[in-house]
Amino acid sequence: MALAPLVVAAAVVMTLSMSALCLKIVSPANTTPFMPTQFYSDDPAMTLNGDRCGSWASICNATGAAEADVSSTWIQIQGVTTGRIGLVQRLYSSVANCHADRPYLSVTLNGTWMALGDTPLPHSGGFPVQIYSSSATGGYLVTTDDANTAGASSNVTEALNIACPCGGTWVSGTQRLLSFCPALSCKDTTWLGGTSGGGFNGITIGDPSFGWTQTTVGNQLTLSALDSSRAASANIDSDNTAYTAAFVAEDSCEPIVSEWGCSYNLG
Repeated sequence: MALAPLVVAAAVVMTLSMSALCLKIVSPANTTPFMPTQFYSDDPAMTLNGDRCGSWASICNATGAAEADVSSTWIQIQGVTTGRIGLVQRLYSSVANCHADRPYLSVTLNGTWMALGDTPLPHSGGFPVQIYSSSATGGYLVTTDDANTAGASSNVTEALNIACPCGGTWVSGTQRLLSFCPALSCKDTTWLGGTSGGGFNGITIGDPSFGWTQTTVGNQLTLSALDSSRAASANIDSDNTAYTAAFVAEDSCEPIVSEWGCSYNLG
């Protein structure tokens, strides 16, 4: 099975757990669909710009890819030019599995983000950003579940053991925390939203990643695929995106000045 790049979408229930890792996003057993009500934006008009602060979601989005035909995504971004980012991506083998919240791959990113300028990049028109997820911020929490794949040939756990063992072994139904990978132990990071192809490097887990974001008049956030090289990220075009999600709700958007903790403004 080929690992498909992450594409957005979202359904099922999401709650925000403001505990030790303040942007940890969890999904409880209750799967009644709902839309989050508290998020952050300082630009309600959402004209084409670099404004990222807010809560974004895409629900049970059919991608058409053979082994990742439905996906769900939630993104929370805090801070005007720098702050925290929390992202959940789930891949499903069918719309029915999405509605029942039976993903075969779940990825949660806890990290920080930083704007790298207010000049659009020439290849995409997006605004450059750095995203950093490490052991200090929570890293990547990943769970596979082969019971929810489309068929015997769709063994996502086996595929990850080949593409990204990351110094360990993937076991279906067991969550792993990735905050660092030994050299050459994660050659394919497209499933984490990393770049692929000639001239790109993908994500180096534990190091900063670079890409771009863009918001549109239609209240949509686009986050590009990410690359470990800032220079290479400038060449990521508008077709090479990892996530696209709709704006959910607006609240205050205050600068984040505290360290990773829980002492930020919740509106």
